[in-house]
Amino acid sequence: MGKRDVVLFDKTGKKKKALFGQQKMAPQLAIAFFEAGDKFITGSSEGLLYLWDNCQAQKTFPVHTGSVQALTIINNQIYTSGNDKKLNVWDVNVKQITSYEIPQYAKAIDVQGDLIIVGTRNGCIVEIDKGKSNIVMNGHSDGEVWGLAICPNTGNVHFSSLKYFIKINKIVTTCDDNKIVLFDPIQRKTIKTGVVNTVAGLKKKIGGASTESSFPPNQCARAAAIAKKGHIAIGVNSGEVHIFETSDLDKKLKTLTDAKEWVETMAYSPDDEHLAVGSHDDSIYIYEVKIFLT
Repeated sequence: MGKRDVVLFDKTGKKKKALFGQQKMAPQLAIAFFEAGDKFITGSSEGLLYLWDNCQAQKTFPVHTGSVQALTIINNQIYTSGNDKKLNVWDVNVKQITSYEIPQYAKAIDVQGDLIIVGTRNGCIVEIDKGKSNIVMNGHSDGEVWGLAICPNTGNVHFSSLKYFIKINKIVTTCDDNKIVLFDPIQRKTIKTGVVNTVAGLKKKIGGASTESSFPPNQCARAAAIAKKGHIAIGVNSGEVHIFETSDLDKKLKTLTDAKEWVETMAYSPDDEHLAVGSHDDSIYIYEVKIFLT
């Protein structure tokens, strides 16, 4: 519904165009139906909630600053989320009941009793229970996930379909979204998150690494490696390799700048004494890990 037309289809596939009438025409980004099938609401790119009856726009209500990105109707309450990073709850007359701050605007909303679950644009699942917000899962959200590394240390994970055990302590993933996620497969939860680069660099140039991300090359990660001794290496599309402390992803130990093009692959040696970095510049760079600590 990104265009200004709102079109509905009946069970036979016949379409009927909704009419804005006296209400302002605007792109509609979300839709939800009341129990009566001929009444529904839509959320616009201008932060308005449109109330429709029999395919005719009756009223509009300002509900968010910026676009309405998600909405649903459950138990005669309307739940909306917009670019202002708020989750608002309204009654059927669009009178506000309450409002919650969330990390990023929601793209999906569900409700079970007093529990509200939202999936956000930046890949998080947020649980709101009795007014308190809690991020229960972190994920990636822009471009593609290229980097994944496993630290074989302690703890058994059984992959029954493959009929074998492997020892996994931590899993690190990184992506074109400038994020690092450290995951514990035993507890089945995110332990920590980090940022690849806090300072955005120059935009993508012709001939660089292919990506659909909105982030510049120095914030798009392509490879990851994790050492048992407490280091995580992240290789990016600008050719840099950043070394972080596993226990504190906000602490960057070193940045390596030898590669001339984007980093394709990386691996620590079995004894964690060396790090091998493979770049698209047709070179492999071998580093002594001890330089990360100086």
